[in-house]
Amino acid sequence: MSKYRILLFSVFSLLILYCVDVPIVQAASGPYDVPSDVRNKWDNIKGGKQYTNSTGKRLLYDVYSHKGIDDGYRVVNRNFGEGTRAYINFEGWSVLHGHAKHTYANNETYIVAQKVGGNETKIYSTQKRKSLSATEDLEYNNQGSGVYNECPDSARNKLADECNMRYNNVDFQAFIPIEELFPDITSQAKWRLYIVKKVNNRIIYDEMRVPFNFEELSYEGGEISLSSGLNANSLIMNNEGVLRRSYRSQTAESVRNELGDNRHFQVGRPYSMLKSEEGSTTVFYGVRSIHSNDRGETKYASSAYWMFGGDQATIEFVPDEQPPEHRSHGITQHRYKDGNDYWIQPNDDVDIRLRGYDKDSFLNRSVLRLDSGDADARVRYYYNEGRFDYWWTDNTIDINSAKRTYQSSTQRTREATWNVTAREHGHNYNVMYWHTDNANNSIGYSSTGMNLRVDGIEPQHQSHSIAGASYEKGNDYWMNSEDEVTVTFRQRDTDSGNKYQYLRLLDNNDGIDVRMRHNYSGDKNYMANVSGDAFIDDSITITSANRKEDSSYGTVEWKVLPHSHGKSFNVMYYYQDNVDNKTTSSDSYNYGDTNLNIRIDDNAPVVSFRDKDDKVNFLEREWHHSEVDVRLKFKDDDSGYDKSRYAWTKSTTKPKDSDWSDWTSSSNYVVNQSNFGEWNLHVQAIDNVGNTITTYEGLYKINQAPNVDFEYPDPLYEGDPLELVNISTDPEGHDMNAIWKITDPDGVVEEFNSWDVTIHDLSDPYNPQSKPGTYTVHLEVTDEYGAKDSIEKEINVIPLVIEGTVEHTERWREIHELLDNPENVFFSGERFILSSSVTNYPISNVDVTFRGTDVNNDPVEITEVLTESSSTDGIISYKGEIYEEFMADPNNKLKSETDVHFTFKAEWTNGVIKEDIVTIRIVDDVYDFYKLHKTN
Repeated sequence: MSKYRILLFSVFSLLILYCVDVPIVQAASGPYDVPSDVRNKWDNIKGGKQYTNSTGKRLLYDVYSHKGIDDGYRVVNRNFGEGTRAYINFEGWSVLHGHAKHTYANNETYIVAQKVGGNETKIYSTQKRKSLSATEDLEYNNQGSGVYNECPDSARNKLADECNMRYNNVDFQAFIPIEELFPDITSQAKWRLYIVKKVNNRIIYDEMRVPFNFEELSYEGGEISLSSGLNANSLIMNNEGVLRRSYRSQTAESVRNELGDNRHFQVGRPYSMLKSEEGSTTVFYGVRSIHSNDRGETKYASSAYWMFGGDQATIEFVPDEQPPEHRSHGITQHRYKDGNDYWIQPNDDVDIRLRGYDKDSFLNRSVLRLDSGDADARVRYYYNEGRFDYWWTDNTIDINSAKRTYQSSTQRTREATWNVTAREHGHNYNVMYWHTDNANNSIGYSSTGMNLRVDGIEPQHQSHSIAGASYEKGNDYWMNSEDEVTVTFRQRDTDSGNKYQYLRLLDNNDGIDVRMRHNYSGDKNYMANVSGDAFIDDSITITSANRKEDSSYGTVEWKVLPHSHGKSFNVMYYYQDNVDNKTTSSDSYNYGDTNLNIRIDDNAPVVSFRDKDDKVNFLEREWHHSEVDVRLKFKDDDSGYDKSRYAWTKSTTKPKDSDWSDWTSSSNYVVNQSNFGEWNLHVQAIDNVGNTITTYEGLYKINQAPNVDFEYPDPLYEGDPLELVNISTDPEGHDMNAIWKITDPDGVVEEFNSWDVTIHDLSDPYNPQSKPGTYTVHLEVTDEYGAKDSIEKEINVIPLVIEGTVEHTERWREIHELLDNPENVFFSGERFILSSSVTNYPISNVDVTFRGTDVNNDPVEITEVLTESSSTDGIISYKGEIYEEFMADPNNKLKSETDVHFTFKAEWTNGVIKEDIVTIRIVDDVYDFYKLHKTN
């Protein structure tokens, strides 16, 4: 008991113990002395043996079956101030176990009757007649005389192992006025009974049960019964550690010696009551022992430890000349029961039983009626004659036989059982009864509530699907090993309902057959092996089942986990309903085929490196100047090739993402490499479920052409030697040779095979000077493996130029303008102003040579060196003048009307000499001009 100890009291309990005055309960002088608080509060708190002592709700009681009154109860006539009346009289005892000390003044017992099928409630007091005490019967650890560890008078709601309370004056005698309960003796009526216990001001009630059957009492031609139903003698052990005594007074030590460790009643287990020992206040009930070491003996325990397993006790009056009653019914040999629906297949035999009751003349016959609306069959069974009459037939159902299967003269019941065969699917027969007694009183057709239902159609396949595969192609669902997929089946059965769903995974190639079953009657995740381990294989696992729909439709999601490459599992289903209609009508398992396949692919695609013409494998190449063309071909015999990409690198290390080409879905294409070097061709390919191969081949060696180039002087001026320096290189360091093809400004072409070349006047091979104008130079360089490249440049040779001018002085220019003379007309004796523009290149000398004829026809020649004055935009200006006095002398002057020439000459440091001749006209001399001017 200590494990049930309650450490905290409720506030209500504390108020009772320390704050509230406890009123005195006045003993009743008759059944009608019911206090107002009991009338108003009797059903506020429900108690019973299931509660612990510390709750204040543990209500213990017994109704005696024979103590004090033969047969347990009786009809007596008494006058309790209401006149002499008939009362139902029975005795017993009751306590609120552990709540408080019970005295004559503080405890009372009441009986409450509630009409069945009505809303009337009657409450009656009981009387104390024998001053019975239950103290010793309920004493914990009884040590003999006195009370062991007695509770103080103020104690409330104590567990027995805390202290023992006194329970004095706890007996009661009940007197229930018959006329109040059954005023109409021609009508049957029934009242439910409650027991109410008041101790001090605490009121607890419970349903009254009696663990035995009282004999009916005759009253006014009818019968009165007090009963807890057919299972009244069923007792259920409510406490642990209760000894199985062979007799009431057997000591605990004796029980231990007799039974050893197996000496206690089993908690929660029902026992059949055989005897009752009522020598003391509490009743000791003897039950049929179910324990092996008792050898079928009757064993006893106090009523304090037994829960009464019968129905709530009722008082019932049954008048005479009443029609029979229907008591019970049942169907056996059915395949499946769902509530009141009993399901069978067509042509199944079932037994239908009907049990009727008639207390007076006994049953004469019972009629079984099976009505489905469009079919109606009726058959009578005569108990006295032992025959049946199939008097209303129907071709959808057969009544094969009928027989009496139960009869009790004391209980006035008879039962008949019919063997029935239903023939057609879809019928729903309402099972009805009709009973007639031997006085020909009848109870007309009424429904038992049972329905005999016929189901001959297997569940129908509605849909299927596979989710979670990496790739779907037609009916093939591809994935890797250890990738979980979901297989979903939906079935439907509108009759008896779905019972099983099976998933089957079949690999015919390898003979692998894996199966699992889901039971709709189990939880939503129920999954069971089919035939133990017969249908399990390491290559694939059905990991779970999950029921998503459970009505006439049944949908189950199966999780499947494959483990082995190359397997192909055909996905199949099998259904069974609750009457065992199957996917096939035969007894063998004939799975439906979804035509879907779970296929496992763990292998990456195969990559082939081929030559461009796809004739041979092309895995490497030695040095060659031609570009590399590799044909890449891909093959995947499982889920199929998806895509690939490639990268050319000079390393065997896996390329970076930026080095790869774009993905392509082509399975046959050519890749090219034309750049110099030793190349590895990397390839990455993926199949449709993501298996990836990354590989490479090489080396592929490409002999790159030389890097061709040459240098020359820049800028380059006419007359400079034009030296072409070949600066070509070969990436591999191979030997090279060069071919020059040079076209000079005059279109003359010449070729050279030397490495470097100095350009000269092509028309004069011995003249190293260059011509002004544009040279076209083409250089082609070839390495020792034939790789070649070329370059062509245009080289502009800047011409060296001198340009001279002869001008007037400012004064003589004005004179010539007045005379309207051309610019090239001069007078002999003028000052000749000289200037020359010369190409800006290092110059050795710039001079002018004058050549003319004097009046004496003698040649005149004068040379004047010019002086540099300025330079702009690659031109240098030189200045100077020529003036000789003799040219103004009429005897020596320059000859009139003759041309004179000024030869401007420049000599550059590279040896080039250029001249520019300026010619002027001598028309007169300065003196003649002045004479003329003076004359005028």
